[in-house]
Amino acid sequence: MRLRLLFAALALAGCSVGERAASLQLRDAIARVRAAGEPVTFDELRGSRPSDDSDAAPDYRAGVALLADVDPQMLEDLLRAYRAASRSCPTMPPSHDVRARAHQVLSQSAAALAFLDDAARKASCHFAFGQESGELPAFTSFRRASALLSIRTLDLASAGAADRAADSLVSELQMLRVFQTEPVTISYLVRLALWERACLSLPAVLGAGTLSEPSLGDLERALARAEAPDQLQRSLEGERVWYLMWAATNLGPESRAPAASPPASASVSSDRRTTISPPAPR
Repeated sequence: MRLRLLFAALALAGCSVGERAASLQLRDAIARVRAAGEPVTFDELRGSRPSDDSDAAPDYRAGVALLADVDPQMLEDLLRAYRAASRSCPTMPPSHDVRARAHQVLSQSAAALAFLDDAARKASCHFAFGQESGELPAFTSFRRASALLSIRTLDLASAGAADRAADSLVSELQMLRVFQTEPVTISYLVRLALWERACLSLPAVLGAGTLSEPSLGDLERALARAEAPDQLQRSLEGERVWYLMWAATNLGPESRAPAASPPASASVSSDRRTTISPPAPR
């Protein structure tokens, strides 16, 4: 019996020593990442939050909240009908029934659309999904909002309202900013899907008529911003932050490197990543 207890004690001691060594290795790794000016927490990944009313995040939250009861399948069906009509040769408007249903849902969602349009005009977007909570973010809310914006864009384009259709597309492209504050792989993939959806409306917008110079400039800038070439790298940084957070939680306090202020270059980088200028005022 004593021999068994001795073996058990030795096994526990070995586990403790191994865990301590792993904790120290993780702490050193975190220190190296931080010394390189790269984020090791989600707060650092998000960067600084705007201190004024230029942050679009509250408007986006309010807008998608108002769409919570809208049937997403109904939106997808309407969007498919509008897409099919825009690709016909010659181009034909959707059926009367489709347009009537679209106008009804657009009218019922007017308040939500107003929030999304107001958000698109704001200078920055610091939208935090709270990835450290471990809960799957509500990405479906933005998929629903994206479908609604695409329906509005295609409806305006089919009516020949080229400038208004371009403005609607700009709003949809600007909404992609919500995925850029704390990106990880899944949010990066969702962003790609919604970016593709927005770009599919571009031919209909350009074919709706001659755009004014202000509308053309706004659309060109929105398309350029939506490319966000740093997002893949930032998503990999986000995945590393997620792993470091998970490992530190499981290995205990010894694995956590002391908090340190990031170098000036990192602060500038974070600000650049989370601040996107809106379309130029007309």
